[in-house]
Amino acid sequence: MRQFVAISTLAAMLQAQASISGNSELRFGESGNGFNYSETHLALNGLWKNLTFWGEFEFSPEPELGKSFNGLRKFSLEYDKGPILLKIGDIYQIWGRGLVLNQFDDQGIDFDNGVRGLSFQYTNDWVEGKLIAGESTIRQGSIIVENFNDRIHNYELDHTVFGGDLSAPFRNMNFGLSYLRTRENHLIPPDSVQLINAMLGSRFEYFGNNFDVYAEYVDNTTTEDYTDSTKHANGGHGLFANVNVFLGRWTLSVDVKRYQFLDVDPNHRSDIVNKYGRRTAFQQPPIGFNEFTSTLQNRLTHPVDFDSEEGFQVELSGPLTESISLAAHYAQASRTHVWSQLNGYAWTKDPTSGIIPSTDKASNPVREMNVNMDAFFLNDKFHMNAGINFVNDVSLLIRNIYTDTTHRLMYEDVRGTSYPLDFDYTFDNGYHLGISTEYQYVTKNYVQEETLHGTTSLDTSISLFYKPDQENRFLAFSIGRSPKWSLTLTFDNISAYQFGTTIKTSTGNELEKLFESIASLQRSWIALDVVYNFTPTQRLSVMYGSLQGGLVCSNGVCREVEAFEDGFKLTLTSLF
Repeated sequence: MRQFVAISTLAAMLQAQASISGNSELRFGESGNGFNYSETHLALNGLWKNLTFWGEFEFSPEPELGKSFNGLRKFSLEYDKGPILLKIGDIYQIWGRGLVLNQFDDQGIDFDNGVRGLSFQYTNDWVEGKLIAGESTIRQGSIIVENFNDRIHNYELDHTVFGGDLSAPFRNMNFGLSYLRTRENHLIPPDSVQLINAMLGSRFEYFGNNFDVYAEYVDNTTTEDYTDSTKHANGGHGLFANVNVFLGRWTLSVDVKRYQFLDVDPNHRSDIVNKYGRRTAFQQPPIGFNEFTSTLQNRLTHPVDFDSEEGFQVELSGPLTESISLAAHYAQASRTHVWSQLNGYAWTKDPTSGIIPSTDKASNPVREMNVNMDAFFLNDKFHMNAGINFVNDVSLLIRNIYTDTTHRLMYEDVRGTSYPLDFDYTFDNGYHLGISTEYQYVTKNYVQEETLHGTTSLDTSISLFYKPDQENRFLAFSIGRSPKWSLTLTFDNISAYQFGTTIKTSTGNELEKLFESIASLQRSWIALDVVYNFTPTQRLSVMYGSLQGGLVCSNGVCREVEAFEDGFKLTLTSLF
Protein backbone atom coordinates (compact mmCIF):
# COMPACT_ATOMS: atom_id res chain seq x y z
CA MET A 1 0.00 0.00 0.00
CA ARG A 2 2.88 2.38 0.76
CA GLN A 3 4.28 1.77 -2.71
CA PHE A 4 0.93 2.68 -4.25
CA VAL A 5 0.71 5.94 -2.26
CA ALA A 6 4.28 6.87 -3.17
CA ILE A 7 3.75 6.28 -6.87
CA SER A 8 0.43 8.15 -6.85
CA THR A 9 2.04 11.13 -5.10
CA LEU A 10 4.87 11.19 -7.63
CA ALA A 11 2.38 11.05 -10.48
CA ALA A 12 0.43 13.98 -9.02
CA MET A 13 3.61 16.07 -8.65
CA LEU A 14 4.65 15.47 -12.23
CA GLN A 15 1.25 15.69 -13.85
CA ALA A 16 1.56 19.42 -14.57
CA GLN A 17 4.70 18.90 -16.62
CA ALA A 18 4.50 15.23 -17.61
CA SER A 19 2.30 12.97 -19.69
CA ILE A 20 0.48 10.44 -17.52
CA SER A 21 -1.68 7.58 -18.80
CA GLY A 22 -2.74 4.17 -17.66
CA ASN A 23 -5.32 1.45 -17.56
CA SER A 24 -7.09 -0.69 -14.99
CA GLU A 25 -8.72 -4.08 -15.17
CA LEU A 26 -10.97 -5.80 -12.66
CA ARG A 27 -11.58 -9.52 -13.20
CA PHE A 28 -13.93 -11.67 -11.14
CA GLY A 29 -15.17 -15.21 -11.67
CA GLU A 30 -17.27 -17.65 -9.70
CA SER A 31 -17.68 -21.23 -10.93
CA GLY A 32 -19.86 -24.11 -9.80
CA ASN A 33 -16.81 -26.44 -9.80
CA GLY A 34 -14.76 -24.16 -7.53
CA PHE A 35 -12.77 -22.33 -10.22
CA ASN A 36 -13.22 -18.94 -8.52
CA TYR A 37 -10.95 -15.95 -8.90
CA SER A 38 -10.67 -12.26 -8.12
CA GLU A 39 -7.93 -9.97 -9.39
CA THR A 40 -7.38 -6.27 -10.06
CA HIS A 41 -4.62 -4.75 -12.18
CA LEU A 42 -3.61 -1.09 -12.42
CA ALA A 43 -0.94 0.09 -14.87
CA LEU A 44 0.55 3.58 -14.97
CA ASN A 45 2.68 5.07 -17.76
CA GLY A 46 4.52 8.36 -17.43
CA LEU A 47 6.69 10.47 -19.72
CA TRP A 48 8.74 13.43 -18.51
CA LYS A 49 11.50 14.87 -20.68
CA ASN A 50 13.91 11.96 -21.26
CA LEU A 51 12.37 9.75 -18.57
CA THR A 52 9.71 7.09 -19.09
CA PHE A 53 8.03 5.30 -16.20
CA TRP A 54 5.86 2.21 -16.21
CA GLY A 55 4.39 0.41 -13.21
CA GLU A 56 1.79 -2.29 -12.68
CA PHE A 57 -0.03 -2.88 -9.41
CA GLU A 58 -1.88 -6.09 -8.72
CA PHE A 59 -4.37 -6.85 -5.96
CA SER A 60 -5.29 -10.50 -6.36
CA PRO A 61 -6.26 -12.54 -3.31
CA GLU A 62 -7.14 -15.42 -5.66
CA PRO A 63 -6.00 -14.90 -9.27
CA GLU A 64 -7.25 -17.03 -12.14
CA LEU A 65 -3.77 -18.53 -12.51
CA GLY A 66 -0.77 -18.12 -10.27
CA LYS A 67 -0.06 -17.05 -6.71
CA SER A 68 -1.99 -14.45 -4.77
CA PHE A 69 -0.33 -11.03 -4.88
CA ASN A 70 -0.94 -7.56 -3.46
CA GLY A 71 1.32 -4.63 -4.29
CA LEU A 72 3.62 -3.34 -7.00
CA ARG A 73 4.02 -6.26 -9.38
CA LYS A 74 6.13 -4.71 -12.14
CA PHE A 75 7.91 -1.41 -12.69
CA SER A 76 10.56 0.19 -14.89
CA LEU A 77 12.22 3.58 -15.24
CA GLU A 78 13.88 4.43 -18.56
CA TYR A 79 16.29 7.21 -19.48
CA ASP A 80 16.54 7.72 -23.24
CA LYS A 81 18.86 10.36 -24.67
CA GLY A 82 20.75 10.16 -27.94
CA PRO A 83 22.54 6.87 -28.37
CA ILE A 84 21.99 5.78 -24.75
CA LEU A 85 19.02 3.92 -23.27
CA LEU A 86 19.21 3.07 -19.58
CA LYS A 87 16.50 1.05 -17.87
CA ILE A 88 16.03 0.11 -14.20
CA GLY A 89 13.36 -2.31 -12.99
CA ASP A 90 11.70 -5.20 -14.82
CA ILE A 91 13.53 -5.98 -18.04
CA TYR A 92 12.02 -7.73 -21.09
CA GLN A 93 14.13 -8.13 -24.22
CA ILE A 94 14.54 -10.42 -27.21
CA TRP A 95 17.91 -10.96 -28.83
CA GLY A 96 17.74 -12.29 -32.36
CA ARG A 97 15.02 -14.93 -32.56
CA GLY A 98 15.24 -15.90 -28.90
CA LEU A 99 17.74 -18.77 -28.86
CA VAL A 100 19.72 -16.95 -26.15
CA LEU A 101 17.16 -14.52 -24.69
CA ASN A 102 13.44 -14.07 -25.30
CA GLN A 103 11.48 -12.58 -22.40
CA PHE A 104 7.76 -12.03 -22.02
CA ASP A 105 5.10 -11.84 -19.33
CA ASP A 106 1.98 -13.81 -20.28
CA GLN A 107 -0.53 -13.99 -17.44
CA GLY A 108 -2.89 -16.02 -19.63
CA ILE A 109 -0.62 -19.04 -19.02
CA ASP A 110 1.10 -17.67 -15.87
CA PHE A 111 4.53 -17.48 -17.49
CA ASP A 112 7.05 -14.76 -16.68
CA ASN A 113 10.79 -14.92 -17.41
CA GLY A 114 11.60 -11.24 -16.91
CA VAL A 115 14.64 -9.99 -15.00
CA ARG A 116 14.49 -7.33 -12.31
CA GLY A 117 17.65 -5.28 -12.52
CA LEU A 118 19.41 -2.99 -14.96
CA SER A 119 19.80 -2.82 -18.72
CA PHE A 120 21.98 -0.54 -20.82
CA GLN A 121 21.78 0.01 -24.58
CA TYR A 122 24.05 2.01 -26.89
CA THR A 123 23.12 2.53 -30.55
CA ASN A 124 24.71 4.36 -33.44
CA ASP A 125 24.89 3.88 -37.21
CA TRP A 126 27.50 1.16 -36.91
CA VAL A 127 26.66 -0.92 -33.88
CA GLU A 128 24.04 -1.68 -31.24
CA GLY A 129 25.17 -3.00 -27.87
CA LYS A 130 23.03 -4.21 -24.95
CA LEU A 131 23.87 -5.21 -21.39
CA ILE A 132 21.52 -6.81 -18.88
CA ALA A 133 22.01 -7.75 -15.23
CA GLY A 134 19.63 -8.66 -12.46
CA GLU A 135 17.72 -11.41 -10.70
CA SER A 136 14.76 -13.56 -11.68
CA THR A 137 12.53 -16.20 -10.14
CA ILE A 138 11.10 -18.65 -12.65
CA ARG A 139 7.97 -20.51 -11.58
CA GLN A 140 6.97 -23.85 -13.09
CA GLY A 141 4.75 -26.80 -12.27
CA SER A 142 6.15 -30.23 -11.43
CA ILE A 143 4.56 -33.48 -10.25
CA ILE A 144 7.92 -34.42 -8.71
CA VAL A 145 7.56 -31.98 -5.81
CA GLU A 146 4.69 -31.53 -3.37
CA ASN A 147 1.49 -29.51 -3.79
CA PHE A 148 1.13 -29.81 -7.56
CA ASN A 149 -2.05 -28.36 -9.06
CA ASP A 150 -3.14 -26.89 -12.36
CA ARG A 151 -3.58 -23.32 -11.13
CA ILE A 152 -0.53 -22.47 -9.00
CA HIS A 153 3.03 -23.39 -9.96
CA ASN A 154 4.72 -25.33 -7.15
CA TYR A 155 8.38 -25.16 -8.24
CA GLU A 156 10.64 -22.09 -8.27
CA LEU A 157 14.15 -21.50 -9.55
CA ASP A 158 16.18 -18.41 -8.61
CA HIS A 159 18.59 -16.96 -11.16
CA THR A 160 21.23 -14.23 -11.05
CA VAL A 161 21.61 -13.07 -14.64
CA PHE A 162 24.28 -11.20 -16.59
CA GLY A 163 24.66 -10.90 -20.36
CA GLY A 164 25.32 -8.81 -23.40
CA ASP A 165 24.29 -8.60 -27.04
CA LEU A 166 26.13 -6.93 -29.91
CA SER A 167 24.81 -6.44 -33.42
CA ALA A 168 26.32 -4.65 -36.39
CA PRO A 169 24.76 -3.90 -39.80
CA PHE A 170 26.91 -3.97 -42.93
CA ARG A 171 25.30 -3.06 -46.25
CA ASN A 172 22.36 -5.46 -46.62
CA MET A 173 23.57 -7.79 -43.87
CA ASN A 174 23.45 -7.87 -40.10
CA PHE A 175 25.71 -9.75 -37.69
CA GLY A 176 25.01 -10.48 -34.04
CA LEU A 177 26.76 -12.00 -31.03
CA SER A 178 25.12 -12.80 -27.68
CA TYR A 179 26.32 -14.06 -24.32
CA LEU A 180 24.15 -14.83 -21.28
CA ARG A 181 25.26 -16.29 -17.96
CA THR A 182 23.02 -17.28 -15.06
CA ARG A 183 23.76 -18.58 -11.59
CA GLU A 184 20.89 -20.88 -10.75
CA ASN A 185 19.80 -22.18 -7.37
CA HIS A 186 18.32 -25.46 -8.56
CA LEU A 187 16.08 -27.04 -5.95
CA ILE A 188 16.12 -30.80 -5.46
CA PRO A 189 14.04 -31.00 -2.28
CA PRO A 190 15.06 -31.00 0.49
CA ASP A 191 18.39 -29.74 -0.85
CA SER A 192 19.60 -27.79 -3.89
CA VAL A 193 22.50 -27.65 -6.34
CA GLN A 194 24.19 -24.49 -7.59
CA LEU A 195 24.45 -24.30 -11.38
CA ILE A 196 26.19 -21.97 -13.79
CA ASN A 197 24.47 -21.77 -17.19
CA ALA A 198 26.44 -20.12 -19.99
CA MET A 199 24.94 -19.43 -23.43
CA LEU A 200 26.98 -18.13 -26.36
CA GLY A 201 25.11 -17.36 -29.57
CA SER A 202 25.72 -15.88 -32.98
CA ARG A 203 23.38 -14.85 -35.80
CA PHE A 204 23.44 -13.65 -39.38
CA GLU A 205 20.90 -11.90 -41.61
CA TYR A 206 20.91 -11.12 -45.30
CA PHE A 207 18.31 -8.99 -47.06
CA GLY A 208 18.08 -9.44 -50.82
CA ASN A 209 15.73 -8.07 -53.45
CA ASN A 210 13.80 -11.32 -53.86
CA PHE A 211 14.73 -13.23 -50.71
CA ASP A 212 16.12 -12.91 -47.22
CA VAL A 213 18.02 -15.35 -45.01
CA TYR A 214 18.34 -15.65 -41.24
CA ALA A 215 20.41 -18.10 -39.18
CA GLU A 216 21.13 -18.29 -35.45
CA TYR A 217 23.17 -20.75 -33.39
CA VAL A 218 23.65 -21.05 -29.62
CA ASP A 219 25.95 -23.21 -27.53
CA ASN A 220 24.89 -24.03 -23.95
CA THR A 221 27.12 -25.18 -21.10
CA THR A 222 25.96 -26.08 -17.59
CA THR A 223 28.38 -26.66 -14.72
CA GLU A 224 27.82 -27.52 -11.06
CA ASP A 225 29.33 -24.81 -8.87
CA TYR A 226 31.04 -25.89 -5.65
CA THR A 227 32.97 -23.85 -3.07
CA ASP A 228 36.39 -24.60 -4.53
CA SER A 229 35.66 -26.19 -7.90
CA THR A 230 33.17 -26.68 -10.72
CA LYS A 231 31.99 -29.82 -12.45
CA HIS A 232 30.69 -30.05 -16.01
CA ALA A 233 27.03 -31.14 -15.95
CA ASN A 234 25.82 -30.84 -19.54
CA GLY A 235 26.42 -29.22 -22.89
CA GLY A 236 23.93 -28.59 -25.68
CA HIS A 237 23.23 -26.46 -28.70
CA GLY A 238 20.44 -24.98 -30.77
CA LEU A 239 20.09 -23.96 -34.40
CA PHE A 240 17.35 -22.06 -36.21
CA ALA A 241 17.32 -20.88 -39.82
CA ASN A 242 14.73 -19.15 -41.98
CA VAL A 243 14.53 -18.35 -45.70
CA ASN A 244 11.84 -16.19 -47.28
CA VAL A 245 11.52 -16.11 -51.06
CA PHE A 246 9.29 -13.46 -52.64
CA LEU A 247 7.63 -14.77 -55.80
CA GLY A 248 5.79 -11.73 -57.06
CA ARG A 249 2.83 -11.33 -54.71
CA TRP A 250 3.43 -14.75 -53.19
CA THR A 251 5.83 -15.64 -50.38
CA LEU A 252 7.55 -18.97 -49.73
CA SER A 253 8.86 -19.31 -46.18
CA VAL A 254 11.01 -22.20 -44.89
CA ASP A 255 12.10 -22.69 -41.26
CA VAL A 256 14.61 -25.28 -40.03
CA LYS A 257 15.30 -26.02 -36.36
CA ARG A 258 17.48 -28.37 -34.33
CA TYR A 259 17.35 -27.96 -30.57
CA GLN A 260 19.50 -30.40 -28.61
CA PHE A 261 20.08 -28.99 -25.14
CA LEU A 262 19.51 -32.13 -23.04
CA ASP A 263 18.71 -35.71 -24.06
CA VAL A 264 16.29 -37.21 -21.54
CA ASP A 265 14.88 -40.73 -21.86
CA PRO A 266 11.09 -41.14 -22.33
CA ASN A 267 10.51 -42.03 -18.66
CA HIS A 268 11.95 -38.76 -17.31
CA ARG A 269 11.22 -36.07 -19.89
CA SER A 270 8.83 -34.26 -17.57
CA ASP A 271 11.25 -34.38 -14.62
CA ILE A 272 12.53 -30.79 -14.50
CA VAL A 273 13.75 -31.28 -10.92
CA ASN A 274 16.32 -34.10 -11.14
CA LYS A 275 17.18 -33.73 -14.84
CA TYR A 276 18.90 -30.34 -14.85
CA GLY A 277 21.14 -28.68 -17.41
CA ARG A 278 18.25 -28.12 -19.81
CA ARG A 279 17.55 -25.07 -21.94
CA THR A 280 16.98 -22.22 -19.51
CA ALA A 281 13.60 -20.52 -19.25
CA PHE A 282 15.15 -17.35 -20.70
CA GLN A 283 15.58 -19.17 -24.00
CA GLN A 284 12.35 -19.29 -26.01
CA PRO A 285 13.33 -20.19 -29.59
CA PRO A 286 10.89 -20.31 -32.53
CA ILE A 287 8.57 -23.29 -32.23
CA GLY A 288 8.51 -24.27 -35.90
CA PHE A 289 4.76 -24.97 -35.80
CA ASN A 290 1.57 -22.97 -36.18
CA GLU A 291 -0.22 -21.76 -33.07
CA PHE A 292 -3.89 -21.52 -33.99
CA THR A 293 -6.46 -19.06 -32.73
CA SER A 294 -9.45 -21.35 -33.31
CA THR A 295 -10.69 -23.11 -30.18
CA LEU A 296 -10.48 -26.75 -31.24
CA GLN A 297 -7.26 -26.52 -33.23
CA ASN A 298 -5.47 -24.93 -30.27
CA ARG A 299 -6.35 -27.94 -28.10
CA LEU A 300 -4.41 -30.20 -30.49
CA THR A 301 -1.30 -28.02 -30.51
CA HIS A 302 1.94 -30.01 -30.48
CA PRO A 303 3.87 -29.12 -27.28
CA VAL A 304 7.39 -28.40 -28.50
CA ASP A 305 10.24 -30.12 -26.66
CA PHE A 306 12.86 -27.36 -26.78
CA ASP A 307 15.40 -29.67 -25.12
CA SER A 308 15.39 -32.23 -27.92
CA GLU A 309 13.56 -31.55 -31.17
CA GLU A 310 14.44 -31.07 -34.81
CA GLY A 311 12.23 -30.26 -37.77
CA PHE A 312 11.14 -27.91 -40.48
CA GLN A 313 8.09 -26.02 -41.67
CA VAL A 314 7.18 -24.69 -45.11
CA GLU A 315 4.52 -22.09 -45.86
CA LEU A 316 3.31 -20.68 -49.16
CA SER A 317 0.97 -17.68 -49.00
CA GLY A 318 -0.42 -15.12 -51.37
CA PRO A 319 -3.51 -13.80 -53.16
CA LEU A 320 -5.62 -15.89 -55.51
CA THR A 321 -7.62 -12.81 -56.51
CA GLU A 322 -7.91 -9.25 -55.23
CA SER A 323 -10.32 -10.45 -52.54
CA ILE A 324 -9.18 -14.02 -51.83
CA SER A 325 -5.88 -15.10 -50.26
CA LEU A 326 -4.54 -18.58 -49.55
CA ALA A 327 -1.97 -19.96 -47.12
CA ALA A 328 -0.70 -23.56 -47.19
CA HIS A 329 1.51 -24.83 -44.38
CA TYR A 330 3.34 -28.10 -43.68
CA ALA A 331 5.49 -28.92 -40.64
CA GLN A 332 7.34 -32.02 -39.51
CA ALA A 333 9.46 -32.72 -36.43
CA SER A 334 10.87 -35.45 -34.20
CA ARG A 335 13.24 -35.90 -31.27
CA THR A 336 16.91 -35.67 -32.09
CA HIS A 337 17.37 -39.32 -31.08
CA VAL A 338 15.68 -42.69 -31.47
CA TRP A 339 15.25 -44.34 -28.07
CA SER A 340 15.26 -48.10 -27.43
CA GLN A 341 15.60 -50.61 -24.59
CA LEU A 342 17.88 -53.59 -24.79
CA ASN A 343 16.33 -56.63 -23.12
CA GLY A 344 13.77 -54.38 -21.43
CA TYR A 345 16.17 -52.46 -19.22
CA ALA A 346 17.84 -49.05 -19.51
CA TRP A 347 17.04 -46.70 -22.36
CA THR A 348 19.69 -46.13 -25.00
CA LYS A 349 19.73 -43.56 -27.79
CA ASP A 350 20.85 -43.36 -31.39
CA PRO A 351 21.07 -39.99 -33.12
CA THR A 352 18.85 -39.32 -36.10
CA SER A 353 20.61 -38.81 -39.40
CA GLY A 354 20.59 -35.75 -41.64
CA ILE A 355 18.56 -32.56 -41.31
CA ILE A 356 15.23 -34.23 -42.10
CA PRO A 357 13.39 -35.29 -38.91
CA SER A 358 12.98 -38.99 -38.26
CA THR A 359 9.75 -40.88 -38.93
CA ASP A 360 10.68 -43.71 -36.56
CA LYS A 361 7.93 -44.03 -33.94
CA ALA A 362 10.61 -44.23 -31.23
CA SER A 363 11.67 -40.64 -32.03
CA ASN A 364 8.18 -39.19 -31.39
CA PRO A 365 7.53 -37.92 -34.94
CA VAL A 366 4.84 -35.33 -35.58
CA ARG A 367 3.39 -34.00 -38.82
CA GLU A 368 0.99 -31.14 -39.41
CA MET A 369 -0.62 -29.70 -42.54
CA ASN A 370 -2.90 -26.70 -42.73
CA VAL A 371 -4.64 -24.93 -45.62
CA ASN A 372 -6.45 -21.67 -44.96
CA MET A 373 -8.45 -19.35 -47.24
CA ASP A 374 -9.39 -15.78 -46.34
CA ALA A 375 -11.88 -13.84 -48.47
CA PHE A 376 -13.72 -10.49 -48.55
CA PHE A 377 -16.84 -9.80 -50.65
CA LEU A 378 -19.56 -7.16 -51.07
CA ASN A 379 -17.23 -4.19 -50.70
CA ASP A 380 -15.49 -5.89 -47.77
CA LYS A 381 -18.72 -6.10 -45.78
CA PHE A 382 -18.76 -9.90 -45.91
CA HIS A 383 -15.73 -11.80 -44.62
CA MET A 384 -15.13 -15.55 -44.74
CA ASN A 385 -12.30 -17.65 -43.39
CA ALA A 386 -12.14 -21.41 -44.04
CA GLY A 387 -9.49 -24.00 -43.37
CA ILE A 388 -8.55 -27.64 -42.95
CA ASN A 389 -5.89 -28.97 -40.60
CA PHE A 390 -4.32 -32.42 -40.17
CA VAL A 391 -2.17 -33.48 -37.20
CA ASN A 392 -0.44 -36.80 -36.52
CA ASP A 393 1.64 -36.84 -33.32
CA VAL A 394 3.35 -39.74 -31.57
CA SER A 395 3.09 -37.89 -28.29
CA LEU A 396 4.39 -40.58 -25.92
CA LEU A 397 6.83 -43.46 -26.25
CA ILE A 398 6.03 -46.14 -23.66
CA ARG A 399 8.39 -48.95 -24.62
CA ASN A 400 10.69 -49.99 -27.45
CA ILE A 401 12.29 -53.29 -26.40
CA TYR A 402 14.70 -55.31 -28.53
CA THR A 403 15.86 -58.86 -27.80
CA ASP A 404 17.62 -61.38 -30.01
CA THR A 405 14.26 -62.63 -31.33
CA THR A 406 11.60 -60.02 -30.58
CA HIS A 407 10.78 -56.34 -30.89
CA ARG A 408 8.04 -54.84 -28.70
CA LEU A 409 6.91 -51.28 -29.38
CA MET A 410 4.19 -49.28 -27.60
CA TYR A 411 3.35 -45.61 -28.05
CA GLU A 412 0.53 -43.08 -27.88
CA ASP A 413 -0.70 -41.99 -31.30
CA VAL A 414 -2.74 -38.80 -31.67
CA ARG A 415 -4.48 -37.93 -34.94
CA GLY A 416 -6.83 -35.07 -35.60
CA THR A 417 -8.59 -33.35 -38.49
CA SER A 418 -10.13 -29.92 -37.98
CA TYR A 419 -12.43 -27.88 -40.21
CA PRO A 420 -12.78 -24.26 -38.99
CA LEU A 421 -15.20 -21.96 -40.83
CA ASP A 422 -16.00 -18.32 -39.96
CA PHE A 423 -18.45 -15.84 -41.47
CA ASP A 424 -19.12 -12.24 -40.51
CA TYR A 425 -21.12 -9.46 -42.11
CA THR A 426 -21.16 -5.74 -41.29
CA PHE A 427 -24.35 -3.82 -42.12
CA ASP A 428 -24.49 -0.18 -43.19
CA ASN A 429 -26.17 0.85 -39.93
CA GLY A 430 -23.22 -0.47 -37.87
CA TYR A 431 -24.69 -3.82 -36.87
CA HIS A 432 -22.45 -6.85 -37.09
CA LEU A 433 -23.38 -10.55 -37.45
CA GLY A 434 -20.87 -13.38 -37.06
CA ILE A 435 -20.91 -17.19 -37.16
CA SER A 436 -17.91 -19.27 -36.17
CA THR A 437 -18.08 -23.04 -36.49
CA GLU A 438 -15.55 -25.84 -36.24
CA TYR A 439 -15.73 -29.62 -36.52
CA GLN A 440 -12.91 -31.86 -35.37
CA TYR A 441 -12.35 -35.61 -35.55
CA VAL A 442 -9.75 -37.02 -33.12
CA THR A 443 -8.32 -40.44 -32.33
CA LYS A 444 -5.96 -41.16 -29.42
CA ASN A 445 -4.71 -44.72 -29.16
CA TYR A 446 -2.14 -46.78 -27.32
CA VAL A 447 -0.61 -48.71 -30.19
CA GLN A 448 1.16 -52.03 -29.57
CA GLU A 449 3.35 -53.65 -32.21
CA GLU A 450 5.33 -56.86 -31.72
CA THR A 451 7.43 -58.96 -34.06
CA LEU A 452 8.89 -62.44 -33.57
CA HIS A 453 11.82 -63.38 -35.78
CA GLY A 454 10.89 -60.48 -38.06
CA THR A 455 7.26 -61.56 -38.45
CA THR A 456 4.41 -59.47 -37.01
CA SER A 457 2.85 -61.27 -34.05
CA LEU A 458 0.77 -58.39 -32.60
CA ASP A 459 -0.57 -55.17 -34.06
CA THR A 460 -3.36 -53.61 -32.02
CA SER A 461 -4.53 -50.31 -30.59
CA ILE A 462 -6.53 -49.29 -27.52
CA SER A 463 -8.54 -46.07 -27.63
CA LEU A 464 -8.00 -43.51 -24.86
CA PHE A 465 -11.62 -42.42 -25.27
CA TYR A 466 -14.72 -44.19 -24.01
CA LYS A 467 -15.48 -44.61 -27.71
CA PRO A 468 -13.13 -45.47 -30.61
CA ASP A 469 -12.87 -41.78 -31.49
CA GLN A 470 -13.95 -38.32 -30.42
CA GLU A 471 -15.97 -35.84 -32.46
CA ASN A 472 -15.73 -32.23 -31.29
CA ARG A 473 -18.00 -29.40 -32.34
CA PHE A 474 -17.72 -25.71 -31.64
CA LEU A 475 -20.27 -23.09 -32.67
CA ALA A 476 -20.46 -19.38 -31.85
CA PHE A 477 -23.13 -16.84 -32.85
CA SER A 478 -22.36 -13.17 -32.34
CA ILE A 479 -24.31 -10.00 -32.95
CA GLY A 480 -23.44 -6.44 -32.08
CA ARG A 481 -23.34 -2.83 -33.02
CA SER A 482 -20.00 -1.13 -33.25
CA PRO A 483 -18.66 0.44 -31.16
CA LYS A 484 -21.28 0.05 -28.43
CA TRP A 485 -22.11 -3.57 -27.68
CA SER A 486 -21.83 -7.21 -28.72
CA LEU A 487 -23.42 -10.51 -27.68
CA THR A 488 -21.90 -13.95 -28.31
CA LEU A 489 -23.42 -17.39 -27.66
CA THR A 490 -20.99 -20.34 -27.76
CA PHE A 491 -21.62 -24.10 -27.96
CA ASP A 492 -18.74 -26.51 -27.21
CA ASN A 493 -19.50 -30.23 -27.45
CA ILE A 494 -17.55 -33.51 -27.36
CA SER A 495 -18.88 -36.95 -28.28
CA ALA A 496 -16.82 -38.89 -25.71
CA TYR A 497 -14.59 -38.30 -22.69
CA GLN A 498 -10.97 -39.36 -22.49
CA PHE A 499 -10.01 -41.85 -19.79
CA GLY A 500 -8.43 -40.11 -16.82
CA THR A 501 -9.90 -36.68 -17.52
CA THR A 502 -12.31 -34.87 -15.23
CA ILE A 503 -15.93 -35.42 -16.25
CA LYS A 504 -18.19 -32.40 -16.10
CA THR A 505 -19.49 -32.12 -12.55
CA SER A 506 -22.55 -29.90 -13.05
CA THR A 507 -25.87 -31.09 -14.43
CA GLY A 508 -26.21 -28.00 -16.57
CA ASN A 509 -26.81 -24.33 -15.84
CA GLU A 510 -30.02 -22.54 -16.73
CA LEU A 511 -28.65 -21.52 -20.10
CA GLU A 512 -27.55 -25.06 -20.98
CA LYS A 513 -30.92 -26.50 -19.96
CA LEU A 514 -32.55 -24.47 -22.72
CA PHE A 515 -30.66 -26.64 -25.24
CA GLU A 516 -30.83 -30.05 -23.52
CA SER A 517 -33.11 -31.38 -26.26
CA ILE A 518 -30.34 -30.99 -28.86
CA ALA A 519 -27.15 -31.38 -26.81
CA SER A 520 -25.98 -33.64 -23.96
CA LEU A 521 -25.54 -31.51 -20.84
CA GLN A 522 -22.74 -33.79 -19.58
CA ARG A 523 -20.68 -33.31 -22.75
CA SER A 524 -21.54 -29.70 -23.63
CA TRP A 525 -20.31 -26.33 -22.46
CA ILE A 526 -22.57 -23.39 -23.38
CA ALA A 527 -21.89 -19.75 -22.52
CA LEU A 528 -23.27 -16.28 -23.23
CA ASP A 529 -20.86 -13.35 -23.33
CA VAL A 530 -22.08 -9.73 -23.35
CA VAL A 531 -19.73 -6.79 -23.94
CA TYR A 532 -20.81 -3.19 -23.47
CA ASN A 533 -18.69 -0.08 -24.05
CA PHE A 534 -19.92 2.72 -21.82
CA THR A 535 -17.41 5.09 -23.44
CA PRO A 536 -14.50 4.56 -25.86
CA THR A 537 -12.31 3.94 -22.78
CA GLN A 538 -14.69 2.04 -20.45
CA ARG A 539 -15.72 -1.55 -21.18
CA LEU A 540 -17.72 -4.15 -19.27
CA SER A 541 -17.73 -7.84 -20.21
CA VAL A 542 -20.00 -10.40 -18.52
CA MET A 543 -19.98 -14.12 -19.30
CA TYR A 544 -22.48 -16.66 -17.94
CA GLY A 545 -22.29 -20.39 -18.50
CA SER A 546 -19.58 -23.03 -18.85
CA LEU A 547 -16.23 -23.19 -20.68
CA GLN A 548 -14.35 -26.37 -21.43
CA GLY A 549 -10.78 -26.56 -20.17
CA GLY A 550 -7.84 -28.10 -21.99
CA LEU A 551 -4.44 -27.35 -23.39
CA VAL A 552 -3.53 -23.68 -23.84
CA CYS A 553 -0.28 -22.76 -25.64
CA SER A 554 1.48 -19.44 -26.20
CA ASN A 555 4.96 -18.99 -27.70
CA GLY A 556 5.60 -22.70 -27.29
CA VAL A 557 4.73 -22.72 -23.58
CA CYS A 558 1.77 -25.00 -22.86
CA ARG A 559 -0.27 -25.78 -19.79
CA GLU A 560 -3.54 -27.48 -18.92
CA VAL A 561 -6.33 -25.17 -17.76
CA GLU A 562 -9.28 -26.64 -15.87
CA ALA A 563 -12.87 -26.19 -16.98
CA PHE A 564 -15.11 -23.34 -15.81
CA GLU A 565 -18.58 -24.67 -15.07
CA ASP A 566 -21.95 -23.17 -14.29
CA GLY A 567 -20.76 -19.71 -13.27
CA PHE A 568 -20.08 -16.20 -14.43
CA LYS A 569 -17.10 -14.02 -15.28
CA LEU A 570 -16.97 -10.26 -15.08
CA THR A 571 -14.27 -8.03 -16.54
CA LEU A 572 -14.22 -4.25 -16.25
CA THR A 573 -11.49 -2.36 -18.13
CA SER A 574 -10.74 1.35 -18.16
CA LEU A 575 -8.23 3.54 -19.99
CA PHE A 576 -7.19 6.95 -18.72
